[in-house]
Amino acid sequence: MDLPSLISALAAAAGALITVLRYMQESQKPAEAEPTQVTEKFIPLIRYSKFQTAFLASVIIVGLLMGVVRPSGLLQSSELMAFDRMMRSRPLEQPDPRLLVVTVTDDDLDYQNQKKMQKGGESLSDQALEEVLRKLSQHEPRVIGLDIFRDFSVNQKFPELTKQFQDNKRLIVTCSVERTKAPPEIPSEQNQRLGFSNIPEDSDEVIRRQFLGMTPSDQCYTDQSFSLRIALLYLETKNVSPIKLTPDKKTLQIGKVFFPKLVSDAGGYQLPREEELGYQILLNYRSLKTVESIAQQISLTDILEDAQKDRLPSLVNDHIILIGTTAPSSNPDFHMTPYGEKIPGVFIQAHMVSQIISAVLDPRPLLWWWPPIWEIIWVWLWALVVGILIEYWRSPLRRTLVVGIAIAILYGLCFFAFTQGGWLPLIPSTLSLFFTSACVAIALAYSQTTSSNS
Repeated sequence: MDLPSLISALAAAAGALITVLRYMQESQKPAEAEPTQVTEKFIPLIRYSKFQTAFLASVIIVGLLMGVVRPSGLLQSSELMAFDRMMRSRPLEQPDPRLLVVTVTDDDLDYQNQKKMQKGGESLSDQALEEVLRKLSQHEPRVIGLDIFRDFSVNQKFPELTKQFQDNKRLIVTCSVERTKAPPEIPSEQNQRLGFSNIPEDSDEVIRRQFLGMTPSDQCYTDQSFSLRIALLYLETKNVSPIKLTPDKKTLQIGKVFFPKLVSDAGGYQLPREEELGYQILLNYRSLKTVESIAQQISLTDILEDAQKDRLPSLVNDHIILIGTTAPSSNPDFHMTPYGEKIPGVFIQAHMVSQIISAVLDPRPLLWWWPPIWEIIWVWLWALVVGILIEYWRSPLRRTLVVGIAIAILYGLCFFAFTQGGWLPLIPSTLSLFFTSACVAIALAYSQTTSSNS
């Protein structure tokens, strides 16, 4: 359904409302009626017959919006735009102090070439990776997450790197379901040290969701995401109970926190069934000055050259370390965020890891939404109340003020709920109260015209 269809449907709703009201007026007209004069100021505020126009208009409009228009997906783009706007408007938070991102920049690529390091991949040579893992491990990080694909064997010249892959229980590596194989050094029986890096992308290429689980493939033999593996290993060191399913087998639980599974009609989404894969949740980004400032950063060269040797122990000890490429020349995976900018995938993974551990330890709210019936009631109440006020106040100025003030209050409530993790139906509520007001005004104007002509 496109926008002209929406306008036509709402126009039809107004016409149907007028027809119904006209029929009711005709059927209720007495056979003989004595002329009476009643001024508007003596009309009682609460009287069903007076507000039947608002009631009927709200039912018709909300029925169309929530029963036809929204399920068709026509409102999804505008609801996601409102989601992004509220995401960008939240109060600033602090970066996650438990994370450190080791970046591989263009300068780091040049450094490896200058040192003639043995190539083992497009962005990170085996020699550089071996050295950086050795230097990081001696400062006892909680977890090291390698967000760089390694679907090839380690060069035989670097046996220590092979040993790191095989024996380092704090090292989590990645693969991609249906695309990139797991490192050959990670056997299938050790898949707890492997996580898939797949990220669900919306139709506008913005990342608003994250995977926790997915059916494994032959080449990526893990059922848990890269971010979840890292978070669980870190939480294990904090004596948090492992992940489990609730008794109904539908919701994942970590510690005392439940992670609500994203369904096809959650919040403003109307996802096709093929996009409702795996176990997904909404991604509650940290609100920061820049999206990439989620954690402290140090470059690969700085570690290899001991440029920050004095600071490195405090940066690494008891921290989650993520290693990833940020160099545009190496063609890393860049992703669009609700903040309107593309960032390297390692920072997306950092936000995902941070969301999980922050929800369990801090606790920082996860994003949640209402069941459909609650959303319908919410949308209808806004339409009904504003419709009643429009029917009661006949002044154009007052009616305009009512609609404007109602939309402002609605946005304020929805934004406050969003800061607490709640994604309430802002766009459907706004449309319902606006079109209900318009239909009530049109119907009343038509009714007065008909009465004056008869």
